[in-house]
Amino acid sequence: MPLIYPLQSQTQASHAEVGGKGHSLLRMLDAGLAVPGGFVLSVEFFSPWLKQLQERAEWESFLQAQPSELQAACDTLKTISQELTLTTTQQEALDEALAGFPSDALFAVRSSSPEEDLEGSSFAGAYETVLGVNTSTLEAAIHTAFASCLDVRIAVYKKERGFPINNPKIAVVVQSQIASEIAGVGFSINPLNNHHDEAVFNANWGLGETVVAGLASPDLYVVNKHTMHIQERTLGGKETSIWLKPDGGTEEKRDPRYDEHSLTDAQLLALTEQLQRIEAYYEKPMDIEWAFEGEKLYLLQARPITTHLPLTSDMMTPPGEPKRLYFDITIAVQGILEPLSPLGADVFRLLKSIVRKEFLGVHTQRPIDEVIVIVRNGRVYANFCNVLKLRGQEKLASMLSNMDGLASQSVAQLDLSSFDPGHISKPKLILGALSRIFPRLVRFWRAVRNPQRAKARWDEQWNKLKENLRALQEKSLPLEQHIEEIIQRTARFILRDTMVLYPSARLAYSKIHKLFEKDASEEIEKHLEALEQSLPGNVTFEMGMALYELHHHLPSEKAQDPETLEQAIQERDLPDNFLKGWDAFLTQYGHRSPKEIDVATPRFREQPRVLLQQLVGFVQSEDKSHSTPALFEQGRQRRIEAHQFLSQHLASSPRKLAKFQKLYKRLETLGGQRETHKFVAVFGFDQVRQRFLKEAQALVDAQRLESIEDFFFLSYFELLRALQDKNLALAPLVQNGRSKYAQANQCKQIFPIMDSRGCFHRPPPPEAKPGEIVGQGVSPGKIQGRVKVLHHPDEKPLHKGEILVARATDPGWTPLFANAAGIILEIGGPLQHGALVAREYGIPCVSGVQNATESFEDGQLVEVDGSAGIVRQEQLLNDSSN
Repeated sequence: MPLIYPLQSQTQASHAEVGGKGHSLLRMLDAGLAVPGGFVLSVEFFSPWLKQLQERAEWESFLQAQPSELQAACDTLKTISQELTLTTTQQEALDEALAGFPSDALFAVRSSSPEEDLEGSSFAGAYETVLGVNTSTLEAAIHTAFASCLDVRIAVYKKERGFPINNPKIAVVVQSQIASEIAGVGFSINPLNNHHDEAVFNANWGLGETVVAGLASPDLYVVNKHTMHIQERTLGGKETSIWLKPDGGTEEKRDPRYDEHSLTDAQLLALTEQLQRIEAYYEKPMDIEWAFEGEKLYLLQARPITTHLPLTSDMMTPPGEPKRLYFDITIAVQGILEPLSPLGADVFRLLKSIVRKEFLGVHTQRPIDEVIVIVRNGRVYANFCNVLKLRGQEKLASMLSNMDGLASQSVAQLDLSSFDPGHISKPKLILGALSRIFPRLVRFWRAVRNPQRAKARWDEQWNKLKENLRALQEKSLPLEQHIEEIIQRTARFILRDTMVLYPSARLAYSKIHKLFEKDASEEIEKHLEALEQSLPGNVTFEMGMALYELHHHLPSEKAQDPETLEQAIQERDLPDNFLKGWDAFLTQYGHRSPKEIDVATPRFREQPRVLLQQLVGFVQSEDKSHSTPALFEQGRQRRIEAHQFLSQHLASSPRKLAKFQKLYKRLETLGGQRETHKFVAVFGFDQVRQRFLKEAQALVDAQRLESIEDFFFLSYFELLRALQDKNLALAPLVQNGRSKYAQANQCKQIFPIMDSRGCFHRPPPPEAKPGEIVGQGVSPGKIQGRVKVLHHPDEKPLHKGEILVARATDPGWTPLFANAAGIILEIGGPLQHGALVAREYGIPCVSGVQNATESFEDGQLVEVDGSAGIVRQEQLLNDSSN
């Protein structure tokens, strides 16, 4: 491998040889783009330096460093690296490369790692750049760029992304320095709203480092790439700028034109044309660094955008044509932020197909235009254009208010004139479902007339389904037949038996409200809301209470930490009462987990760490008034008192009172079944997972897969092919599945409402007083506490009395709620999981708080006002107490 590659077209060098920046620059030169000349010191050039570092004791200390020790270990290695000297071979190669430049040449020296500027990992801003370098300072600049591969930011980023840290690679780009008057960055899609039609530019006077490093507030420009219309010009503060010195180095000063726009319209459109050219050349969204020297535009860097949400080609509509509107069910309804695994998405797609056949009698695949539910890129979407055709904008917004308040506001405020009118046929939909819906209507009215008998029948049928699905595991069925049997039987039971229970209870609750319409008051409304608290039969709440009851049989010395407790359970070194209860708990609830609708997710039965963490907390807590059973009993008492109050209110009208009692009995019997359909579905998914685990282990044993985890990055079709063709190579298929999953998982600020040009339609932020953040109150009450931000349930302990802050929650988070004094969520509405459980526990909860996980920090004092939908921050609380 050569030590140095020239930056010129036709230079043949791989990404692994010259790193991300170097390889991208060579590709742009091949495309005929204006890139400053120079050369790249290759990965091979620096191999002697890395070898010397890896032979030192400090290197081993770095590899073994704990998180708290990593900063010091990295700093030590960076200091040592400054002592490294160029070998004779290195010096001769560098001298030869410099021979083509004048002695007074100035250079920009940039690190270029083989691991950066990939689609799943940009490492943006993590590696070092030195500007205004002359020949006398070049070696020092090369040392600086090299040492950046040892920086703690790189080590942490690698650990978070699953890259090994034991074998770093680095190359260094040495380019002719452009003495720019204006410079900045550009994105070929809008990073603020994911709009694929909008190019966004930041610009400042001088060199681009002030923009890249965030040293100044740059000008902002947004251009429609297809119409070339400049949509937005926002003047930035441009507090400082960096300028090149003639003899080398840079100086920082504020340009006197700070209050003027840095880019002319002509320059802006020229930038847009070049950005479109780069995007077309790379065939993916790109971000660039650019500079104007005089009237000439130079491109300094181009890399894939790694933080956007990609859309499949069939989800997109051509620019300028009527758009489709999508609703992300995965995040808004299920509370799942990450995409489903490839195999998990295919299983969900199979479930959707079977449900469609069961409900409508339609089994053939239909285009996106003609369906409501679609599964793409590991996410489940609803085509809202078709829903809008069936329900209308106002009714849809009202329906969404129970799921996600921000999504509801977004739909209510949308101008639908640019959207597709929808292609689903209501008459055909009704006719297709009519013959199949009749048996469900019969069961529904049976539940209305005799809720106790309906519940008893459901219990009987549920036990039979569990027995039948478990019996299927013992049969030697072909995989495809087994999976379809599981999903079909589960889907039928949900559609025919389960989904008639809770709707009959909701109908009763609606009729109870109508009984009090003429007497509506704040007090009556409060008691009507209390009728839904602590209803029996709620599987999620019962799981929390069952877990809490286990801690009574747990010796404190075995509950010092989750690791000790897990070992004691594995060794069966605990009292029989606890072990029997634990086994019974896992039999009943072990099929659940966070992200439980994905068959790739390990269940509580396999990885019980979240449960054990809560058990340890229960044992160590001295406050029993906030326990799950205590919270349930408090809610039950409120419900009983509300029933008594409302009964007394109707005492003067015997007919109304009799009707109320009958409706209340139905609500009490079946109102707790609202999450039962998901409980059943997850049991079916777990049965699918158990069969998959057997097949995965067989493929691992046959050395066709490296790990069981790899299995779930195959598609269902690929899996069936693998079982038929023993010679099919699976490693490339797994790698492709992992790559697609990483691309789908790279956007962390997804909003549930999105159009077919990728644009997230967020509502404008609500007005709030200083120190207040406005959301949607979904569980009443007011509480103060210290914040704990969690991105997943087992990230860190949630202690008693803390305020849980999360993007969204699903049932796998339920064990944590027992410790939460209040809850703040980015996503969700009154009927989303977090809100439902919060109301059951009587915990104040505010949802729809934009960027909550970024706005709050651990330990921050806040007040959660679930009645008003407001979160008050520490400064406001301090002011009000003075």
